[in-house]
Amino acid sequence: MRLLLRRIIPGVCALVLLLPLPAAAEHAARPHTPNIHAKGHSPHASSFEGLVDGVRHCDGQTVAAGWEGVHVFDISDPSDPSLMASVTLPCGSHTLTVAGISAGNLIVYSNNSSSSGCVDGTRANDDPVGDFMDIIAVPLANPAGASLLRREPLAGPTTDIRTGCHDAAVIRGTVNLAACASADTVNVWDIGDNSTPGGSIEDPELLYTIVEPGIGTAGSGGRWHSAAFTWDGKVLVLGWEPGGGGLPECEQTDPAVKKSMFFYDAATGSKLRPVRGHQRQLPGRDLGHRLHRPGQSGDRGVVGPSAARTGR
Repeated sequence: MRLLLRRIIPGVCALVLLLPLPAAAEHAARPHTPNIHAKGHSPHASSFEGLVDGVRHCDGQTVAAGWEGVHVFDISDPSDPSLMASVTLPCGSHTLTVAGISAGNLIVYSNNSSSSGCVDGTRANDDPVGDFMDIIAVPLANPAGASLLRREPLAGPTTDIRTGCHDAAVIRGTVNLAACASADTVNVWDIGDNSTPGGSIEDPELLYTIVEPGIGTAGSGGRWHSAAFTWDGKVLVLGWEPGGGGLPECEQTDPAVKKSMFFYDAATGSKLRPVRGHQRQLPGRDLGHRLHRPGQSGDRGVVGPSAARTGR
């Protein structure tokens, strides 16, 4: 049985490969790559503003008003995915990262991004109740039994800003590291057998944190957003989101720090020396929104950003 776990906007079921563009043109007139074809629209499309509570649906089932969490699907029949479980999470879910299989369970890391809907009122922006990465266990023999295994606490933030990871990166093999781009403090964990004792995919062990001046801190207008490892696991690449993804930042007239990716020694968190490219400015006004390992190149591998034009 194949399983598919996807992120949700709180209370909304996210459907795979239904990526409507903002333009009003019909499917046939929309530009697309040759191997991607639009199949239609979900009758219950989501939006960042949300729909009226009580009318959200997922695989024919009404999603309760105010519900937040992760839906688990069986995609043995890709043409008709079947909802197997709905895992309620304290602060909802924004992105999911599969960590691996352990003791018959698929282990998944769920991140709530900025925990804006998960507050306890103790501070204006720093929400301690949302300062976690949720770890989900999906029994492969019984996906309907998916559940929240534990909540991994995050180190940081160092300033009064929204908490929670946006994206998490995982690399296995002999490296066994995980990194989450969180607020103004990146967390990096040991998650398995490597040169560092301790840590597993179910119970990560914090190795170090990364903080960059002016990145994600209060008043910077953004936060750490994305993390990725090179194929050999030697380099950790980080990207941030100046302007929060909605404001016209990362323009040609902006300082280099708003148009840069950051490179670190994955074993220690040390910023790589300039001669090795510790910080690279992206061309024009493109913003590195998500980081990927698109393919292996030599013995090191490459990491590529997906770019988002900022609109001016």
